[in-house]
Amino acid sequence: MFRERFTLCTLLAIAILGSSVALGAAHTHAEASATQYPALEADQFREEHSLRILPRVELVSAVLLHTSWREEMGPTGPGNRYALALTEHFAPHSGHAAIHTAKALLERGFRYDAPKAFAIVLGPLPHLAAPEEYPRQLIARAGGQDILEEFRRELKDLAQTAEFAQFLVAEEEMLHRKLAESKAGYTPERVTALMEDFYGYSADGYHKILAPAAFPAGGYGAAEIRPDDTRHVYSIARAAEGAMHPPQLPRGKDLEQLAIHEWGHSFSDPAVFAHPDKFRQLQAHYEPVSAIMSDQHYTTLEAFVQEQVLRGIDAFARRKIHGEGEYRMFLEQMEARGFYLTKEIVQELEYYTDNRDAYPTFSAFAPILLDRMAQAEPRRPSILPRIHPALWLRLLLGFASIIVLIWWVLIGIKRRRRQIEKMEDFPDIDHY
Repeated sequence: MFRERFTLCTLLAIAILGSSVALGAAHTHAEASATQYPALEADQFREEHSLRILPRVELVSAVLLHTSWREEMGPTGPGNRYALALTEHFAPHSGHAAIHTAKALLERGFRYDAPKAFAIVLGPLPHLAAPEEYPRQLIARAGGQDILEEFRRELKDLAQTAEFAQFLVAEEEMLHRKLAESKAGYTPERVTALMEDFYGYSADGYHKILAPAAFPAGGYGAAEIRPDDTRHVYSIARAAEGAMHPPQLPRGKDLEQLAIHEWGHSFSDPAVFAHPDKFRQLQAHYEPVSAIMSDQHYTTLEAFVQEQVLRGIDAFARRKIHGEGEYRMFLEQMEARGFYLTKEIVQELEYYTDNRDAYPTFSAFAPILLDRMAQAEPRRPSILPRIHPALWLRLLLGFASIIVLIWWVLIGIKRRRRQIEKMEDFPDIDHY
C-alpha cells in the first residue's frame, strides 16, 4: 500500500515538474516571438544588392510622427493608411523618453536625412546595437555622441515597450506586397555598373530601403563603414501621401533614378567638398536662385553646389540608362527648380568620359568641373518648364471654354434679374 502511494506521489511530482518546464518553455517562446521581427526583403538580387524595409528605420519614422517633424517635413494630410496605423500604435507611448529626445535632436538641427542615417548605422532590432564608432557628421549634427547613444537606448526600450515586432508582423503581408511592386522593373545592376565606371571607384554593397511612413515622396542617401572595413551605400525611398490607400512607393525605373541620386551622394560629395576654395567663385551663380533653393531646404552656397553637381550627374546617367526623352524631361524639371547649370555640367561630363586617361576618377576631374561651372553666365532660370505646343493648344482651348461658361452664367443671371423686375412692375392681385 505504502509502495503504491509512493509511486503515485512520484508520478504526480514528475507530472507537475514537467508541466512547469513546459509552461516555462512556452513562456520563453512567447517572449522570443514577441521580439521576432519579420524579414522584409526582396530576393533574387546579387549579393551586393538589396531591396528591404528595415524595422529600425520604421521605428524612427514612428517616433518622428509624434514630433514637430510631422508638421515641418511630414505629410500635408494624414499620410497613408500604414502611417496612420503606425501613429495610432505608438500613440499610448507619446510621452516616452525616445520621443522627448527626438524633439531635442530636431531643435538642434538633426533633421532631414540625419534621423534615417542614424537608424542605418545601428544594428538590427531587437538589440539595436551601437556601431563601433558613430559617423562624425552625425555627431556634429546631433551636438555630441552622448545624445545619440541615449537616443539609441531609448529607441530599443520603446520598441520593446510598444511591442513593435507584433505590429510589423500584422503588417507583414502588405509590406511584402509593396516590396514586390517596387522590385518589378528595378535593375540595380545596370545602375551600379554605370556608376562604378563613371566615378572610377565602387562600394561593397548597394542597398535600397523603402520607408513607407516617411514623407514626402523622394529620398535620402546614407553610407556606413562596417567593422570589416566594407563600404555600403543606401538609398532611402520615401512614400507619397494618400490617407485611404496603402503606401505609394517608387518602383522600377523611378527606383533606379532615385538610386542614381542617393547612392551618388556617397561618391560625388567627397570629391566636390575636397575643394571648398572653389565654392566662392560660384556665389554669383547661387544668388539668382537662393530663394527657390531655400524653399527646397538648400539654404547655403555649399548645398547648392553639392546638389547642382549631382543633378548634372543624374541627367548624364538618365540619358545613358533611360534615353534621350527622360534626359530632356529631367533638364526641364531641373530648370524649373533652379538647377540651371545642369545642361552645362552634362557637356563637361561628356568631356570627362572622353578623356579618362587624363582623369581616371571623378575625384580627379571635380576641381576642373567646378572651375568650368564658374565660367558659365549666372542667370535667373525660367520657373515654368517649357510646354509642348500641343499642350499649349489644349490649355488655351480649356481657358476659352471657361471664359464662355462664365459668360453664359452671367447672361443667365442678367436675364433672370430682368424677369424679376418685370414682375415687380405689376400690382398685387387679390384672389377672392
